[in-house]
Order: sequence, then C-alpha cells, then structure tokens
Amino acid sequence: MNLIVFVLDALRSKNLPPYGYEKDNAPNISHLAKEGAVFLNTYALVDQTDPSFTTIFTGRHPLVHGITRHGFDVSKEMIWSFERKGIKQLPELIAPYGYKSIALDWLGRWHRRGYNTYMTPSSLLSGSLFRKFPGLTSTALKTLAMSKSWASYKLKYRVLRKLGFCWDKLGFCSTEAAMKLLRKVNGPFFLLFHFWDTHTPFHGVPRFLIDRYKSDRCKTSIEKMAEKIENALWRRQVLRYHLAGLRCVEEIEPAYDASIRLADEAIGNFVRALEELHLSDQTLVIITADHGENLVRDGIFIGHGGLYQRVLKVPLIMFGPKVKRGVYKQLVSHLDLVPTILEAVGIKSGRGSFEGKSLLKIFENDEGHDFILAVSSTAKKRYALITERYKFVYSPSKEDAMDKFGGIWFNDIKELYDLSSDDDDMRNLVEDMPDLAKELESQLLNLIKFLQRRAAKLLFRTSQIRRRAFK
Repeated sequence: MNLIVFVLDALRSKNLPPYGYEKDNAPNISHLAKEGAVFLNTYALVDQTDPSFTTIFTGRHPLVHGITRHGFDVSKEMIWSFERKGIKQLPELIAPYGYKSIALDWLGRWHRRGYNTYMTPSSLLSGSLFRKFPGLTSTALKTLAMSKSWASYKLKYRVLRKLGFCWDKLGFCSTEAAMKLLRKVNGPFFLLFHFWDTHTPFHGVPRFLIDRYKSDRCKTSIEKMAEKIENALWRRQVLRYHLAGLRCVEEIEPAYDASIRLADEAIGNFVRALEELHLSDQTLVIITADHGENLVRDGIFIGHGGLYQRVLKVPLIMFGPKVKRGVYKQLVSHLDLVPTILEAVGIKSGRGSFEGKSLLKIFENDEGHDFILAVSSTAKKRYALITERYKFVYSPSKEDAMDKFGGIWFNDIKELYDLSSDDDDMRNLVEDMPDLAKELESQLLNLIKFLQRRAAKLLFRTSQIRRRAFK
C-alpha cells in the first residue's frame, strides 16, 4: 500500500463543506470525503507549524517530543532533547519495510530526517530565467492573481511554467513535481505534500475567486482595522505581510475561501493523475492541516496563534484501502495518524510507542479519546484540555499566558467553554461553573505531569542505551 499525506497549512475545518460550510469552495475535497472517512472532531495539539508537524509524523505529544515552539523560537535545547529521545519519524518507521519516502516541503532541519527525497518543488521544476531573476516570481504571482476564470488561470500557469516559473508554496507546483518524482519510484512509497496556498498572505490567489466568495461590499479598509491593533509589531506584520494585497476587511474570509479553492483544484488534479497511473486503488490518502486559522477576531486580524477552536479544530479526511466510508464524531487528534498508518500497512508497533491510537479501530465501533491536551507554542505556559463537551484553557499566571504580541492570543488565564453550544470560544464559564473548572484544571495538571514523566523516561532510556553501547 502506498501512502500520501496532504498537510494544508492553516486550514481550519469550519471552512470546508464536509464540515458544514455552506460555500462551495472545495468540490474535489468534498467528493473525496464522500468516498472516504470524515472525522468531525479532529484536533491539532499545538497552534503553529514546527511542533505540529513533529507531532503528526512522530505520533508523540508535544510535551513528549519536546518541540513546543516554531521557527526561530525553537531552541537548540529543544532539538537536542528531541534527538536524544530516539523518537523516530514516520519515514524512519516504514523504511525497513521497503518504503521510499518523498517530501515536497521547505521546513528542513529535523523534519527532513528519514526521507529518501526531501525537496522544494522549485528545486525540481524551476527554470534558469526565474533563478537568475528572483523578482520575476512576484510578477508571475500577480499575473496569476489577475486571472478572470479558471481557463485563464490555467493557461497563464502553463505559459509561466514553460518560462521556468515555480513557487514552492503553490499547490500546482507541488503536485506537478510529485508526478515527476513518482514516475521514477519502484515499490511502495510515502509522499508528503505541505501546501501553503491556505496560509496568509494570499499570493497568487485569483481575484475572480475572491469576488465569487465575497458577498459584502467593502466597508472597512485594512488600514482602518489595523488602527485597532495595539501592538505595533503585530500591526506592521498584518499590514506588510499577512494581508498584503487585500483592500478591506470584507475581503479577508473570501480570500481565505478562494485560497482553499485553489488548493482544492491542485488536489483534484493530482488525484485524477493517480487514477490515470492506476495507483488510487492501492494508495491510502490523508488530508489534514497542521493547525487552523483565526482570521478576524474581536474586530482585528490575529492569525493562527492561541488555543481557540478555529485554530485547533482541523480537517481529517481519509480514503483508500482499509478505510470505511462514513462520518465519525469521535474525539481524535494528530497523535492518531502514525498509529493509523502503521496498522494500515501491517507494521506492528510496541506498546507505549505513541500517545495516540489507530483510527482503524473506530471503523470497528471503537470510541475515540476521552480528552485531548493541546499546548500553545506562542505563550510561555498555556494548555487546553478538551473533552467531547467542554474545553478548559489554563495558564499559571498572566505572564505565562502572554504572547510576544502583547496578548492577542488569549482572553484570560483560565477559560471554560461549553462546546455543545459555543464552539467559537465566546463565553467563558469559569465563574458560572467553578466546580467543573476546578475538576478539569486538576485533570489538566495531572496529564501534564504524566506526559513530562514519559518524556523524562525516554531521555533516561536512550541515555542508558548509549552508555551500554560505549562500554
């Protein structure tokens, strides 16, 4: 069995039709969802990319693998701890069974470990003209964005490709590069796509799609909205980066929907190409996201930090061999993906190897998790305990809850939400339900201690193995 995982950066589940969204912005994903399994209550365990990818492809909790920050905030100590624990990533786990692993990604560092091929699409497809004049890429994206229809967009893309254009964060480039690589692979393969189309800024997203999903006239300019942002650093990032190219607040969500549609088209093209190569019947395909996206909250754009439902609830759609078609409401998380994949391909894992469990058991009427613990990568110490009905968010102090942008990603140091009636973190019930808040706080703290002990045991075990090896 072959394995393909699409990770769409910053894609929240609430903006997809299989999750109840009313706009038709993902026809290909919707079709695939009808053919496979849709998990309605899937949670990312962290709010940014590096720690989330590490969780997805190790099956270990962030408090166990130790990568709890993103980008430049990942310390040398975190990487050292991760490496010393001897935790293996999915490509390393399946390599002994003949799998060739390919990643179309740019995160690098520890993420590339175990892959036979780890590359950016442009390193395979880009031509000399765009390498010689990097500024042409921006011009090409603007040209694509001005397309009046799908036919116009695809014609422009083909012309630009002949000139050597390829942007690493465009799904069309990723899928085209993948088809070239797959034609050279013999035997079973694992292919990772890291799509960026759905992440701000929405470069290359065609205007005709934004206009299709936009219902309101422009009322509030991006600059006017930014005046409400107290933190100067975040205000600059919003204006110069995240919302670059957009004119008004009323365009933000339509641009997001349009970016989903753009990624959806690339996924549809790739799945159809798989069918032409007669690979679809022997390939397990998983579509998910590393985290979601807040977009605008309380009148300002706040991006994808924090432990809000919009950020933590992500799509999870599976189709292919071993997958039982249906819609599943059980509580699941990214921890479950590696155990699911290993069971699907017939690889046994030792007891205690992961904090998650195989989702194939849910097809046999098994229950999901009783609770999930998420961790903020943007605050010093901030956690969320999620059950089927409630979410309790906790920091020991306001300083621990504070993020580098002055607190745009939290409401209070303790928050309690009834998800059955409030799945958007609007009404904090801590004062209304103090006994439940106290009970969930105790459970959360005990779970943190348990996971920290598990991490310490991994470090101790691998250090003992190394000592014996050098005796």
